[in-house]
Amino acid sequence: MPIATTYYPNDNASALDPEVSASPGVMLASYTWGSQARHLGNLPPKKRHAVVQQALGLIHPQINQEGVLRRMESWYWDKHPWSLAGFTFMKPYQQLGLYKDVVAPEGRIYFAREHTSTQSAWIEGAVESSLRAVKEMLVAG
Repeated sequence: MPIATTYYPNDNASALDPEVSASPGVMLASYTWGSQARHLGNLPPKKRHAVVQQALGLIHPQINQEGVLRRMESWYWDKHPWSLAGFTFMKPYQQLGLYKDVVAPEGRIYFAREHTSTQSAWIEGAVESSLRAVKEMLVAG
């Protein structure tokens, strides 16, 4: 399906507050890579949203009920001028074999970037790896 990966909100998972659960939430309906992302991204936003809603409706038919879906937004990274940098996309299990060596310092040089984290290809991975590298430097003194 063109929606690739869907992320569900879990901001109330630990508190289980019924009032929070009854409030509107945000869902990442489609995090899509590669040629499928290019296909979606090149559609006009209204058409893109319709394609995503139709695909998500096959999994969750209630998404098409009146009032369930309040608003849709989308972002196409290829059209953002500052997001065209490279990132790591590892094969399944490849990170397990490489991680120890990728994060190992070379003398006084420490490595930090998304590829030196457990969340490669994500900005969170870049932040995670920088925190790890700084901690290692502080411990090494």
